[in-house]
Amino acid sequence: MFPSSVCRTPDTSGFCEGCGAIRVTPVALLVYPRLMEWKLFASTFAAIFLAEIGDKTQLATLSLSAGGSSRWAVFAGAALALVATSAIAVLAGEALTRVISPVWLERAAGALFLVLGVWFLAGSSSG
Repeated sequence: MFPSSVCRTPDTSGFCEGCGAIRVTPVALLVYPRLMEWKLFASTFAAIFLAEIGDKTQLATLSLSAGGSSRWAVFAGAALALVATSAIAVLAGEALTRVISPVWLERAAGALFLVLGVWFLAGSSSG
């Protein structure tokens, strides 16, 4: 059985007393897999995967696995670190959207990326 409505208010209980809908929680996602926003999941995976290819993290992991005796220890440490930093980013993003409109957050992030890009390009041409 699939619930007819979904409540996205932040709470850990299973059902919303106010509207009677099921809350989106990790447990609810296991029970009702159709609650997962698969398009958002896929776009997030693709963006992070492409952004991480060849970056400092991957190069550090490569050098650690080349010099270490246990590739599994390096893999587990790197995977746990990426999960931890992603969890911090998700929690910070959720906290910010409670104070600032998501539209303004997207605009600010876009402007910051542009400023950093111009700054890095200007710095690389002078050196």
